[in-house]
Amino acid sequence: MRLRAGHVAIAAIVLITAFVVGVTWLGPSGPGSEELVEGALPPVGSARDEVPSMVVDAAEVDLGVISNTGEGHGKLVVHNRGKGPLKIDEVRSSCACTDGSFATGALPIPPGASAELNITVHPTRIYGFESKKTLTLFSNDPVRPSVEVLVSAKIDPEFSVKPEKLDFGTISKGTAATRELRLTTRADIPMKVSGVSSVQPDSKEQPPKGLQLEQVPVPEAEWKSLGCSEYVIRASIGAEIPPGPFDFGAYISTDLKRFRFLRIPVHGTVEAPYKLEMPSGLKVIVLQPAASDARVKVTAQQPVAFESAAAESGTVTVSGQDIPGGMELVFAPVPGLAAGRHDDQVRVRMRLGDKTFEELFELRVFAGTALQTEQ
Repeated sequence: MRLRAGHVAIAAIVLITAFVVGVTWLGPSGPGSEELVEGALPPVGSARDEVPSMVVDAAEVDLGVISNTGEGHGKLVVHNRGKGPLKIDEVRSSCACTDGSFATGALPIPPGASAELNITVHPTRIYGFESKKTLTLFSNDPVRPSVEVLVSAKIDPEFSVKPEKLDFGTISKGTAATRELRLTTRADIPMKVSGVSSVQPDSKEQPPKGLQLEQVPVPEAEWKSLGCSEYVIRASIGAEIPPGPFDFGAYISTDLKRFRFLRIPVHGTVEAPYKLEMPSGLKVIVLQPAASDARVKVTAQQPVAFESAAAESGTVTVSGQDIPGGMELVFAPVPGLAAGRHDDQVRVRMRLGDKTFEELFELRVFAGTALQTEQ
């Protein structure tokens, strides 16, 4: 049989295809070969099977209760399950109150050996009675180069608070509510409560509207234990708190050396027959120089009627416009405002059915043109 040129071409194509398939099948991902994993290569100049492998005994180390004047200590065993020396390049902490280190000469860890990480917690650097921090170990393990370990501890308290948070639960809009906690000192640790505030001491933050805090010393005749002074911390939620969940803090200041204040969570949910939709989802209404107004949507299952509005500094006027499903509050700057920034707050009264509700809005009004910076 005489071969034609077309037959030769077809045979060549078949041979080339078979060669490509064979190479692919017998290559790195084919049977009988090791699968190469990116990032799992040994250091340059090392044999592929002579790499270290870092394994720790636990993902969390709990030091239990430690003294408020001393230090807490714990250990974590670090193993090298590989066939090359394990080098720990760094032990990084998420807080200066917690650190970890290896004894001199413990590193690098030989294959099949282990070493102890010495953990120290410094209570004088912790603001409170509980600590949960993370230590991260960085090594030359090519597969698992870093390992995180949670270090937890409780500090022997200088005083106690009951309850540990002020939970208002769910309260109806327009209803004032009050919660209390009692702070009790220890006879062996002299201390005083110097105040309570809704923002962190020395902070430039503005106190949240609608939260009132009060510190009331308990008469000595009512102390439960001799020599252990007591205080009542009272939190009150005002009617102007907007609908939805709230999360504040009550900062109790003390004269203790270890920490100057303790934050007590104050949270709950205000339930209202309407919802507020703020401009751009912000808590503060911002009026820019180029904007004619800012709008807040009030949606409800029943008609909403605008009653009145009063701006504390008189920077804006407020009106109400009916929209499908509710009302829209329109905030417009008054004519003739001096150029610059004006902070204000506005109380708006609305009626739903036979009830009147009040909302307090924070405003930031920018009038005139933006200031030019020097070149």
